[in-house]
Amino acid sequence: MSKTTHDTIAYFKNKADKYDLVEEQAYWQLSDQLLWNVFKKEVLDRLPAGFTFFDAGGGTGRWSLKVLQEYPESTGYTYDLSEDMLRQAMAKREANDLQDRWTIRQGDLHAIEGVQPASVDVCFNFHNVLGFVEEPLKMLHEVVKLLKPKGYLVSFTPNLYHALYFNISLGRIEEARKLTGGKGRFTLEMPDIYMFTPKQLQEYYLECGLKVLNLKGFPAFIYPGFLETQIEGNTQTLSEILSDPAVFESILEIESQYLDVEELVSRGNNIFIVGQK
Repeated sequence: MSKTTHDTIAYFKNKADKYDLVEEQAYWQLSDQLLWNVFKKEVLDRLPAGFTFFDAGGGTGRWSLKVLQEYPESTGYTYDLSEDMLRQAMAKREANDLQDRWTIRQGDLHAIEGVQPASVDVCFNFHNVLGFVEEPLKMLHEVVKLLKPKGYLVSFTPNLYHALYFNISLGRIEEARKLTGGKGRFTLEMPDIYMFTPKQLQEYYLECGLKVLNLKGFPAFIYPGFLETQIEGNTQTLSEILSDPAVFESILEIESQYLDVEELVSRGNNIFIVGQK
């Protein structure tokens, strides 16, 4: 087992039971709403009713469950390295009686097993998944094999430029300096992971033989604080701002208004990219 694999398994072993508490953090509620709106509009609503998805590094299955509930004729796979995280997904599957539509598998995304090539309509990896793997480009090549012709690959990744800002804003200059080599972290307890630039992701997609259809960066006007990098807790200022439903909706509207502005991609906390096979 490589050091990267060992560190990843160990990190999520300690996080699995409380991982979904992130949904109680106001900032991530906003970010998740933006991501869901874009994912639906740009990809899911374009698929046939009975589509099949592959949630790469899907962990506790919170995004898989969301897709399955919103699209009742869909079926999908949640594939992850961490058995501890997948136990949470299995509990969701049981609680929602989705055994016939939801396949959950433990394995390495560099060598995917149990899924037929060219059998999936959309593969997606959200948040830090691409950063945690040992070889991001190799992983992308592997998931692209699963896509049907005209299938979609969707990634939502950490933005290197934002990670530099974030560490400098906390006075972690050495952590910021380390990030200039392409890997770093948001918290001192997590292993170093890959961070990405918009250009780098586009190059990866092209190397995988994909046509880039969509590239966005968001949220672009409000950023997480230190506590939002933890599973529990809310930065006071952010919580105060976003706890007002009217203000939350106003910020969501402003962010949505500027989603298609090309100059803002590099400003986003995360980078969203869609490619088609």
